[in-house]
Amino acid sequence: MSALHRKEHMLKTCPERQTLCGDCGRTILARRLAEHQALTCLHTKLVCPYSVVGCTERHSRMDMPVHESEDSYKHLRLLTIAVQSMLDSFRAWE
Repeated sequence: MSALHRKEHMLKTCPERQTLCGDCGRTILARRLAEHQALTCLHTKLVCPYSVVGCTERHSRMDMPVHESEDSYKHLRLLTIAVQSMLDSFRAWE
């Protein structure tokens, strides 16, 4: 490997290079960045777990518990609407 290719590899593609998490600014190995953001980074934005029933909120991993707690009534309404819709569909098949 030429010196130029080696330098480019170390700066851009080497999985062992140090890189910054774009969400929290922490320095981390490039090969661990995806895992860090998917599992542990407190600043990574997540889709609300209730998105499957219509919640459109996105919050950091750190703030998601607050959202889930403060919007529990909204989530309950969304779940109720989803269950009612399923029951209506089942009744239509009868």
